[in-house]
Amino acid sequence: MIQQLAQQNPPEYMASGDQEKELRAHYQALTLSSSLGMAVYSSYSNGDLLDVLRDTASRMGRAPTQGEIFFLYRTYLKARFGTWPAALRAVGMRRLPAPDLIMPDWEQVLLEEPEICKFLEDVTDRRCRLGYPPRKRDVPYSKLLCERFHSWENVVAAADAFQKWQEERRNSVNK
Repeated sequence: MIQQLAQQNPPEYMASGDQEKELRAHYQALTLSSSLGMAVYSSYSNGDLLDVLRDTASRMGRAPTQGEIFFLYRTYLKARFGTWPAALRAVGMRRLPAPDLIMPDWEQVLLEEPEICKFLEDVTDRRCRLGYPPRKRDVPYSKLLCERFHSWENVVAAADAFQKWQEERRNSVNK
């Protein structure tokens, strides 16, 4: 049934957002806020949900954006995998940052490049607000961060690492 709905409402039809709002209201019973929606969501295996991404990517020739996936599938994918990038990684469409990325000495960065630390904190705050990493184009100082860390994926990884370092630092001071 959801597959038929998705086929009847392709992404180009949903472009304005009003159509999606209308469909969301009409199919509220299939969202995760209802017991029926939870039952439908639970009926999908990880593989079933990832096949939606694979099929769409196959048709498009690239990894789909969230707006290119029918809203119920998108909701289910993000609920199952936590974030959109995590769903893309699970299907092999988005790589984790390069394993050879060497994180800097955060103490030194904090002293020598405090603006970088503030920018990384902002990336983390945006990630928390959005529920997924912000896009490069949504961060005004992304170019500066990419120059420092060599890619946007590395910036996101550095923001995560900096946040963990700060938490560990706070925890060790509080002991």
